[in-house]
Amino acid sequence: QHRSGEGALTELRLNLTHARRDQQARLLGRDVADRLVQDTRVDGRALDQSAVLQLTHQRPLGASHRLDAGAEWELAQRREDRVQTDDSLPGGLPPENFDERFKARVQRQALYLQDDWALSAATAVQLGLRVERLRTVSEGNVFDGVRQTHELVGPVLRASTQPGPGLGTFKLGLSRGFRLPTPRDVTPRRYVPIEVSATSPAQAGNPDLRPERAWSLDGSWMGALKPWASELVLSASLRRIDDVILDRLLHQPAVLTAPWLLQRFNAGRAWSLGLEIELRGQQATALWPKSPLRWQASLALARSRLDDVSAERPALAGQVPWPLKLQLTQTLAPAWTAQLGLDARGPALDAQPSGRRSEQLARHHLTAGLGWQPRRGLGARLSVSQWAASDDVE
Repeated sequence: QHRSGEGALTELRLNLTHARRDQQARLLGRDVADRLVQDTRVDGRALDQSAVLQLTHQRPLGASHRLDAGAEWELAQRREDRVQTDDSLPGGLPPENFDERFKARVQRQALYLQDDWALSAATAVQLGLRVERLRTVSEGNVFDGVRQTHELVGPVLRASTQPGPGLGTFKLGLSRGFRLPTPRDVTPRRYVPIEVSATSPAQAGNPDLRPERAWSLDGSWMGALKPWASELVLSASLRRIDDVILDRLLHQPAVLTAPWLLQRFNAGRAWSLGLEIELRGQQATALWPKSPLRWQASLALARSRLDDVSAERPALAGQVPWPLKLQLTQTLAPAWTAQLGLDARGPALDAQPSGRRSEQLARHHLTAGLGWQPRRGLGARLSVSQWAASDDVE
């Protein structure tokens, strides 16, 4: 990060990740007479690497304008090998011996330029343009490689205003962007469970998978509630997602070892609506009159719709209909601080492609923590999470 005497700020960020997994698996199968009819060995290796480079520059242009420019480069790749060896045994299935090698690469390049314009002391707007280029490559020795390139141009439009004293702050924004699939999502490597069924299918990536494209409209209001010594934030968001990425179930009875296959695919258009109310503040208590109790609570509502799924309640998989969060923080003594938090979510029932339906039961849990900081730069914390929690059932 570098800041010049003219008020310009230049920042460069680089993030690198590296992960490797080696796996050896053996499956023994016996018939009703307890004879060995299957002996399968699978050796696998997966190597994930990613790099993200971000360059931003901010420069004031006169008293009411500021130029923001930036470039982003992201690369994620996955190399994976799968070697399977089957013994030929009497009464067993025909042996399958594979030596499969895969390589997937997902790359993103983006440039943006925007003007932060202060129309007045109470009103500001951001006007800009963002250009992105995406490329996905999926290759291997057991399928024809697939290469895709996508480009997108989207606006950056944001505005905020304070109409007058006591009326709070209003914000509104419109943007467009991509969501990339992961390299594993575009790698057709098979993951086969011990017993394959419609509810426990084999899984594989889809090299033809395209990125999601979405328009987003976001708005919020923030204001003070003086009687409660707190601050209230109301926010809403609407998203139109094209080529939304979901799971589909394929029935392939000719494949004896994996008659059911779950695979990600582009499921047309989806809509998502979110509403949230957040309240934060502090209040003095009789036990600690000099140290007020700080609290923060939020409640959100989320709904979604899938245009290409004709069933009751088609929605994005795993979308929580209402999450509730509450956190309390109390200073007990000059060096001691206690925290207590509650997280809860409502039940979700969503119709999915391929006649599937996913359900999540309601859930809640508590989190408690105690912090001790005897002097600056030295501290200790003890916390308990998932306390008094309900089971997580899908």
